[in-house]
Amino acid sequence: MFIINNSTFKIAFLSTYPPQKCGIATFTQDLIRELKKLPQITPVVIAVRDDYYKYDSDVIFSIPQQDRQSYTVIADKINLSDIDAVVIEHEYGIFGGDSGEYLLDFVNKLQKPLLTTLHTVLPKPEKIQQKILACLCEKSKKIIIMAENSRKLLQEIYGAVPEKIEKIHHGVPYFNFPSRETLKQEFGFESRTIISTFGLLSPSKGIDYGIDAIRQSTQKHPDILYLILGQTHPVIRKSYGESYRNLLKKLVRDYDLQNNVSFVNKYLTKQEIVRWLKLSDIYMTPYLGQEQAVSGTLAYATGCGRVIVSTPYPYAQEMLAEDRGLLAKFEDSMSLSNCINYIIEHPDEKKLMEEKTLLLGKDLRWQSVAQHYAKIFQTVCHTSNIIIKSELPDDTYIFRLTDDTGIFQHALNSVPDPSEGYTSDDNARAMIMAGWLFKTTRNDKYLELLVIYLRFLIYAQSNGWFRNFMDYSRRFIEEKGSEDCFGRCVWSLGFTASLNCLPADIRNTAAKLLQNTLPHYKSLSFIRAKAYSIVGLSLLHDPENFTIVNKLASELALAYDKYDEPDWHWFDTQITYCNAVLPAAMLHAYSVTTKDTYKSIGIKSLDFLLKKTFIDDIFHPVGCKGWLMKGQSPAIYDEQPVEACSTLLACVKAYKITHEPIYLQRAHSCYQWYLGKNIAGRSTIDTHSGGCIDGITSTGLNKNEGSESLIAWILAATIMTSGSN
Repeated sequence: MFIINNSTFKIAFLSTYPPQKCGIATFTQDLIRELKKLPQITPVVIAVRDDYYKYDSDVIFSIPQQDRQSYTVIADKINLSDIDAVVIEHEYGIFGGDSGEYLLDFVNKLQKPLLTTLHTVLPKPEKIQQKILACLCEKSKKIIIMAENSRKLLQEIYGAVPEKIEKIHHGVPYFNFPSRETLKQEFGFESRTIISTFGLLSPSKGIDYGIDAIRQSTQKHPDILYLILGQTHPVIRKSYGESYRNLLKKLVRDYDLQNNVSFVNKYLTKQEIVRWLKLSDIYMTPYLGQEQAVSGTLAYATGCGRVIVSTPYPYAQEMLAEDRGLLAKFEDSMSLSNCINYIIEHPDEKKLMEEKTLLLGKDLRWQSVAQHYAKIFQTVCHTSNIIIKSELPDDTYIFRLTDDTGIFQHALNSVPDPSEGYTSDDNARAMIMAGWLFKTTRNDKYLELLVIYLRFLIYAQSNGWFRNFMDYSRRFIEEKGSEDCFGRCVWSLGFTASLNCLPADIRNTAAKLLQNTLPHYKSLSFIRAKAYSIVGLSLLHDPENFTIVNKLASELALAYDKYDEPDWHWFDTQITYCNAVLPAAMLHAYSVTTKDTYKSIGIKSLDFLLKKTFIDDIFHPVGCKGWLMKGQSPAIYDEQPVEACSTLLACVKAYKITHEPIYLQRAHSCYQWYLGKNIAGRSTIDTHSGGCIDGITSTGLNKNEGSESLIAWILAATIMTSGSN
């Protein structure tokens, strides 16, 4: 049975929550308020609290921050509830234990789909911080970032799978306030240049440098008024009282800036924040932290279309790109002052900056942000609600077809045929199959299979290339295998090296073999060899790999452009074998390069292939007895199981990128091809042996059950059974 649940999804947010005064709490409240307006999402809150609070009805459970047992107790309650998915709003300081490590107890106990929104991604984490975030990356179906700079860090430092990472802007509210001039009149600031900074005060905010910058700027522009908006951070106040605020006030007195600096010492409502920003001429963030991934205050200022002066922490660099503001040096009040003076003295450029910033700011409004989140929730919940059968497919035939050398290439009916020997092609595919089975079950018998197949590839590799055909006496009968064989081996090694569930020695061995292949990519000439290589290399978070991926993808893009016409969106003049790997490769390339051109080619070519291979929701792969030549009709027979699996994998990838249900539906139809929803109307699965027949011919079923067919079936069934994750 296949289910896509189109009903309302109940999403629980694990976060701090008002009335607790915390930026994460406010963020979560704003997001939930907007999600409530969408009919398909029902949001609820599990509040992590550092004190006793009286919550509103949004909060269904609460966890005392430092009560470790509560984290597993709440996870058990969620597992038994009607909650469809859980979102963790992650910041190191809001969960209990060292750097919030109690959160791992919750994550490891949770059985519901998990998403994580990251408010901080550290480039130089402590060991425990790296462990926590790496675990969240592994367990989460989606990892939501708010700035592009976090993507590379997550892949290189925390081992995040690229396709899991989704960028959604930090949301900002929209209020229809009067113009800046009207608001200035309301406050009596008509003749003043207003510069503002808001947020919970702490030494890391660098406000002392901001005050010194004002001192320097007022020498040329005495009408400046610098508004320091917000109360002291509760954690700072609890430990140090108001010592930082008092230091700032002393600076104002020492610099004789009482007429140029004003403090608004209160926890501001969102309406108050936006009102102050709307009357501001310049918003300033003189932060000291060079590693700050996201700033909610800067996002608010962007949403209001204000000109921003900031120190160059990563989020500021991203948001102020394309002349949307000015960047000053860290801990340099003169640099801040020079930026302020430039904006005041160039009103036309100031106006242009405001227009550019407001254009970006519209994408940050909560309405747009909430819709993006809702689409992600639907994707995760739809995928998690795929139900094929309660158990994995029968694995009996895998063990019959595998000996201590590797997996046999062919069989006579369901009996392995030693005369046909083994191939690296099939052992590479089998390694992917075994990896998926181990990832899904954690059963060591699949780990032992994977080692057999990996051992075969170790023996097959010679000077970084792979020999392919081996006879039954364990002798390779050729000096060098095909380019396609090379590409399939790269795919299997990249997949194996990327599986965090595997022991490190196995992953490192696969990575070593993959490293040996590096000299050969420049010589590849066949498009499928390039495509398989792209898929394998894109799975590992290595900048050198990504450079190769980009080069190979650009070559596939050139091939596509060469043959692309209004009625033919393909990479060649014919559609032959393992066709779906070509669009899949472009989508994998997009995942690691974020180049929209690759995504566009991947989707267009996949849509074209699906149009050619589906009739009334039944999968009709191009037959190998003639292929599909441009301008002609496709060959009907022989239909081979590998095509169904290849297309299924491409559709799953497309679904994860686009969140369009049609791709999930097509993936399911490819799965159903094995079970009888095909041109012959007959199942390709041998229920006695557990094998899969080698094809559908014009005269019926090819009753031989070789390894390629078996692997295609097991891989397709395992992916669909495990929810396509």
